[in-house]
Amino acid sequence: MQQDVSESLYLVDLGSSRDVDVEMGINEPSWEEFKAEVMRHRIRDRKDGPGYIPVMMKLKEDWVLQVSQKGTKHYRADINTEALTVLVIDIDEPGALETGEQIFEGYEYIVHSTHNFTPETPWKYRMIVRLAQPIEVANWPACFEALKSRIDLDPSCCNPSRFYYYPSHSSASNIAPKSFHQKGKAITEQDILALGRDVAKKVRISPLTSRTLGTLPLAQSRAKRHFSGNMVAHYDALPQTVNQRMDSFMERHAKSIVDFELSPHSRHNFALSITSREYSVMGPRTDMRRLLDLMFYCASRHGTPLESGNNTLQEIPGMIVTAMQKYAPEALDKAQADHGDNFAVWMAETIDKSLKSYEFVGFEETKKAEVETPSDMYLVMRERHKSLLREFLAEGSLQRLVEQVLRHELASDSPDYSNIASALYRYQLGYLTAVIKQPKDEAHENLSGHIKSVLQSIQPRELGIDDKKFAFARSALLVEIAKNKPAARPSHDNNNEPGL
Repeated sequence: MQQDVSESLYLVDLGSSRDVDVEMGINEPSWEEFKAEVMRHRIRDRKDGPGYIPVMMKLKEDWVLQVSQKGTKHYRADINTEALTVLVIDIDEPGALETGEQIFEGYEYIVHSTHNFTPETPWKYRMIVRLAQPIEVANWPACFEALKSRIDLDPSCCNPSRFYYYPSHSSASNIAPKSFHQKGKAITEQDILALGRDVAKKVRISPLTSRTLGTLPLAQSRAKRHFSGNMVAHYDALPQTVNQRMDSFMERHAKSIVDFELSPHSRHNFALSITSREYSVMGPRTDMRRLLDLMFYCASRHGTPLESGNNTLQEIPGMIVTAMQKYAPEALDKAQADHGDNFAVWMAETIDKSLKSYEFVGFEETKKAEVETPSDMYLVMRERHKSLLREFLAEGSLQRLVEQVLRHELASDSPDYSNIASALYRYQLGYLTAVIKQPKDEAHENLSGHIKSVLQSIQPRELGIDDKKFAFARSALLVEIAKNKPAARPSHDNNNEPGL
């Protein structure tokens, strides 16, 4: 643990949300004592009850008297607070908990369900992040803005003197309360401010498009022109036999899988993007059981199992229904007609069956030729990079090879991102298997981590590379890695993968 972390913290404990006697409530528990209090649920039917304000008050002689609208005199106000002592974040939306876990990965925090945690709203949590040192009230607005750039926070909740209930739970909720503690380091004010720097622009992405392409209007994205000249739903133009094999699934959802590998705690985002895109592409011909099997299988191998986060599992039925409503209402009509009043039970049972068996389901993959001839474009690139490859063979520096290839290829007005990515992947795989003599699967695992590390360390502007072109090339290379991951790649011993 960091040496400069405070072992105790100041709080103002109050008997209820209406209690204004801050003088009697000033408390200085240790972090361990506070942790025990916020991981223990009080059973009560009403939400109102004991709570705390996570602040250090100013010296009493500096307090400014306040008068409420009802005429009550008190000192419970922002103006009388000196500093915030813990970071408290309300989790009120589906998927927000996974987002919080991503953002605060490596830091110490506590999560507990709130009084509104029910079977209907199983995403109501509060996250409490440990601060290394209190944050002065004067510096809090900048910290709040930095947090707001990464998390959807209610601007009305930024006041330092905000009151938070200690965890409570209704006996009539029909669901067990939850709390857990994540070990890590205490977050500093500088760490919080850094969250707001260089934040990529948030874009809502259509399930039919990639980050680099923009989005289509819904009616346009779901329509396709038939040879007769009429506009029909795009999935009506699918062949009679739809490819439900693993390789086809991986190709359809490559970007979601790559994003999940980079952010393995984003289970909600992964499940949401997969279900939306599958129903958008397949429409009423979507095989829900097959979709669940493939989604659970891919999640377990490319990120974290979806069942490791109960919150995500509870949200999947809603995701599927929403995907049907938005992208394939015919699928919802058919499912409801087939199952009637048992629709919800059928869906829950299907999810449960998939969870119990997805590890044992056979995922057929498209057969490829025993020997695959390298494309003409690959040969052209390998010839173009001959001098760079000689240097790579002599020195073994993947970073220098990637930098030089990208600098050369991205100078073009219209770079061929897919072939650039394929060439770089095959160069490194060939080096590891032919020169270092690593087994192919082991080489891929080493290659995957090494390339991701190289991409993170490259500063495109220092190399004279356009930021946008580098971002496109980076995405293409990550997709190439995901497509060739051993679990996703068809197995054929004689596969000719030219490297160097």
